[in-house]
Amino acid sequence: SAQPPEASVELASVTERGVSAVIRLPGTVISRRDSEISAELSGRLNWVAEVGDAIEQGEPVAIIDDHLLQLQLRDNLAEIARIQADIDYNRRQSQRLERLAAQNNMAQSELDQVKSRQAMLLQDRTKAEVTRDRTLYDLERTRVSAPFSGIVASRQMNLGEYTSPGAALVRLVDTQALEISVNAPLRAVHFNTPGSQVQVEADDRQILSAIRSIIPVGDARSRMMEMRINLEPGNWSIGEAVTIDLVDGHRELSLSVPRDALVL
Repeated sequence: SAQPPEASVELASVTERGVSAVIRLPGTVISRRDSEISAELSGRLNWVAEVGDAIEQGEPVAIIDDHLLQLQLRDNLAEIARIQADIDYNRRQSQRLERLAAQNNMAQSELDQVKSRQAMLLQDRTKAEVTRDRTLYDLERTRVSAPFSGIVASRQMNLGEYTSPGAALVRLVDTQALEISVNAPLRAVHFNTPGSQVQVEADDRQILSAIRSIIPVGDARSRMMEMRINLEPGNWSIGEAVTIDLVDGHRELSLSVPRDALVL
């Protein structure tokens, strides 16, 4: 009868190496910059970015009607011009009276009054300029700018609606500034430090990434704390679930053999 082929046997060494206990924890991909962008002024919305729009830092996510502010600016400029005309008139009066003051005590008294009025007019002009600058600042704020580059994830208000200070307009999410949020047992703070490498896995893909921060403040019931792990864009999307292998014990010496040498 045919003999079965001889089994191929290879020798492998049993080695002693340091190993640590590891726990597998669920995590979620999040953005480090995820904001509700609000209006700072009251007014009717002339334009709002569409959901899915990519907005660069400094570009508008919404524009508020500025017609009343433009009228207010014209009024501010007219007030400054009126005060400046009074200042110019008073300056000419002061120059005329200074020539007469050396010979006429009455002219000296009138000169003092003109100088006093000139000082008050200069203060009035400063106040009017501050009012003008405030109007210009408000005009800038009618253009609600993105504080960072990102994608418009949702709109809370639409074109034509009336907004007010503090009212959320859009949700802006930076899809390039990613990290992973994971809730870990409080005891893990003793075995992990910021900068330590951990394995992240999802969809049959594995990467090594560094712990960015550990927040060692836990809930009294769950005894869990939050950890944030760096994540380069291009691996997973915001909201995806991943699994993290986290060290959960001191490193100890242990005998180890190749995995293929084990027969289950």
